[in-house]
Amino acid sequence: MLADGLDSLVNVFTISTATLFFIKSKEPPDKEHPYGHYGYDAFSALITSVVMVSLASIIGVLSVTRSLGAHKVAGSAILYSLTSTLLLFLTVLLVFRASKSYKSMALRAEYRHLLVDVLESLLVFLGVLLSVSVDPRYDLLASLGVTAFIVRNATVNIREVSQCLLYEMPTESLAEEIRRLSVRLEGVSSCHSIRIRRQGEALFVDLHLLVDPSMTVMEAHELAHDLERKIKEKNELIKDVVIHVEPA
Repeated sequence: MLADGLDSLVNVFTISTATLFFIKSKEPPDKEHPYGHYGYDAFSALITSVVMVSLASIIGVLSVTRSLGAHKVAGSAILYSLTSTLLLFLTVLLVFRASKSYKSMALRAEYRHLLVDVLESLLVFLGVLLSVSVDPRYDLLASLGVTAFIVRNATVNIREVSQCLLYEMPTESLAEEIRRLSVRLEGVSSCHSIRIRRQGEALFVDLHLLVDPSMTVMEAHELAHDLERKIKEKNELIKDVVIHVEPA
């Protein structure tokens, strides 16, 4: 119950952070942030992950410390644990719907965090039930299980954030799709150097387009503009496309 209570207390901070940073990420580009503020989404997910790992460390230490001494669980803990589980279940449903609706990395990270909380609460409820009716040591085992859940989901969050920080190619299939769109246009012979980077949920694309060398500057510009429009229509997460035109 102490582990579950600490996690719920931390939720107040992480949900508030995710909400504030999500709002910030939707602000339009400005002088200091010409690519927009999408990075705040990833930054929020990173903060959530750090908090989750810190919490897991505290719970793990408390569990090991408590296991060294006498331990007893009161019967009333069953009611509190059940109430906590039901409240968390309702919360996770709301955050899940919001993360799907707004396609936010910050809200998705918080959804994973809260999903862990539901599983934790179920585990805690089972641990409390067994602690009261069978053996108090089940309570300590449940708290270690909570720690494992938190670490696992924090790892998933950190992996997702690392794609932004390390500029990993989000998916090779998207690059192939862009290549197919390019060569379908009249006057285009091929394209190369397709690069896609991720910032939060936003994707930024740049590529080199080889066109008929007899084209005028105006024709090449219109062709590139048409391709940019088609690429953005293909994936709504693509926010900006930079095309370098070269003579074939």
